[in-house]
Amino acid sequence: MSLVVQDLSVARGPRRVIDGLTLPAFPKGEFAVIAGPNAAGKSTLLRAVAGLLPASGRVALEGDDLARLPRAEQARRVGFMPQVLESRSALSVLEALVVAMNAGGGLAGRALRGPAATRHAVAVLARFGLADLALRPMAALSGGQRQAVGLAQAMIRDPELLLLDEPTSALDLARQFHLLSEARALAREGRVVIAVLHDLALAAQWADRIVLLEGGRLAASGPPAEVLTPARLAQVYGIRARVEHCSAGRVMVMVDGLSQNTETEDALA
Repeated sequence: MSLVVQDLSVARGPRRVIDGLTLPAFPKGEFAVIAGPNAAGKSTLLRAVAGLLPASGRVALEGDDLARLPRAEQARRVGFMPQVLESRSALSVLEALVVAMNAGGGLAGRALRGPAATRHAVAVLARFGLADLALRPMAALSGGQRQAVGLAQAMIRDPELLLLDEPTSALDLARQFHLLSEARALAREGRVVIAVLHDLALAAQWADRIVLLEGGRLAASGPPAEVLTPARLAQVYGIRARVEHCSAGRVMVMVDGLSQNTETEDALA
């Protein structure tokens, strides 16, 4: 086991967004996707695991309770990519990566300066096909470019756990493919990689496991073919859907309409 989430609860004001959530352990090497309808608690869960929201319960990485670790060690071991990256910074992309690297205590607990820091940042940008953006001001990037740079920033300290919050929302099809293939490759290198995705087609194509949330609780967890069933999609999303396999054997979800219960609720409203 690598990442364990037990009895996790997160409140926003008087409302519990996540309520006593326990998930099957996330092993190293797995690319998992958190899915669910709006307000299911997906991003809240990811931010709580990253230690960015106050929460009760236990989140443990390799047996270490993350909430009890020094902040610098948390930052070294956990990489987090937010939905929206700061766009007004005067820093160049290269400078932003160096700042992100040393803000958490550097690489393996050692701050890098000068040519060593530049070489490491350029190598990370090159891995993600972003070397041509190195000297571009962060404020001059498009939304899709900022998202891609966000992945590089999350990976700059070589974390054991990588958390990606809606990483493809501003990306075109080619960039989506590149980012998700890299996310799965990063998992295969021995990390736990977890992404929040709205797009069930992408989740079905790339995820080893889908964790499906409904109202802050676990609705299902398992391989895409087991989780994405017509009955479960009707229950969680309120849709009538066909789940089929394409010629390559991948799971495909086709929405035909709202479920009968949803149509009745809409008519009554």
